[in-house]
Amino acid sequence: MRLDDDDLMSPYYFSLLEKFIDDCYLGMTFHTPRGYEGLFDGERFLCFAPMDAPKTGIGLAHLAGFSFKDRKFITPYVLPPGRHLDTDIFAPVILDASKPVIFRTKHLYNDARATANGYNYIIEELRKRFFKVEADENELVNNFPIFRGSL
Repeated sequence: MRLDDDDLMSPYYFSLLEKFIDDCYLGMTFHTPRGYEGLFDGERFLCFAPMDAPKTGIGLAHLAGFSFKDRKFITPYVLPPGRHLDTDIFAPVILDASKPVIFRTKHLYNDARATANGYNYIIEELRKRFFKVEADENELVNNFPIFRGSL
């Protein structure tokens, strides 16, 4: 499963993935495109927005098989093949958007770079571009309990 150091998975992610832990899904890739993103200014989250990103790498999992008898993998890939943008070219992708279970942090150092206009300008540009719709805080906390009491 792919997860960057500034992203989160809801505890419910694994209950979605569990449905596809079966031999009939071997060789496929699993992804959950629904979740949230939060704008982080270096000290705190400024705002949250719902997210639906079917080609993001957050939580991308490859359903690989291993033969203990032969001591080798029995699927062509061990990790999700290709880049997250083209995994579907190499293996079938299962999309389960039934629950919002991924969280992406937007901040100065991942999706934007410093410019002559400075840090506050970049944060405001990120807010305008990605946070047009505010997330429902109750739904966010229900799916990501780590935020309980900190919003």
